[in-house]
Amino acid sequence: MIKAIIFDAGGVLFNSKKSLFDTPIEYLVKVTNQPKDIVDKAYREVIKDCEYKEVGQKELWERIMTKLDTQIPFDGQNPIAEGFKVFRRDEELFPIIRKLKANYKLAIVSNANAVEAATPQAAGIYREFDTVVLSYKVGVRKPDPKIYQIAINQLQLAPEEIIFVDNNQENFGEANKLGLKGILFKNVEQFKDELKHLGVKIDV
Repeated sequence: MIKAIIFDAGGVLFNSKKSLFDTPIEYLVKVTNQPKDIVDKAYREVIKDCEYKEVGQKELWERIMTKLDTQIPFDGQNPIAEGFKVFRRDEELFPIIRKLKANYKLAIVSNANAVEAATPQAAGIYREFDTVVLSYKVGVRKPDPKIYQIAINQLQLAPEEIIFVDNNQENFGEANKLGLKGILFKNVEQFKDELKHLGVKIDV
């Protein structure tokens, strides 16, 4: 019997036509006047590094500048906030989540950095879940099995009683080995159908 559902954040709970990386990268290209491919690579590398430990807004900016070999002093710049101007929560999904809360424990497992987690959009979503496991707080990222095990332990359930929902196929291998049932999220209707297939009661 399913007793809990773990959700990914970016790409599932947060959703948009643009990737969360796109707008910050466009912003950095304008600010630094560097080629997009160079900025793209540097930004992704810095963000990944910052998903392992708590890094503040100033340090994140300085790490990006160092990676780009550019000296632009920090003055409140926040590429991540630029991304959240177009990256919002999936308003079709949240009515379903609220109905699921009546019968199931709900959790988030996300590769996240501290600056992202502090945005009003992210903080507001986290408050709606029983358990929130963020990579920068625990020091491991998906698909490392340790991050799933932390969530399992906090939920105090057997893995077989938990569904894991993510939009990235790469994150399912280790989760499935632990016994979690997986749903590759594509859209809300497909998600509802797969929940029902797994025996989840949902009246929407």
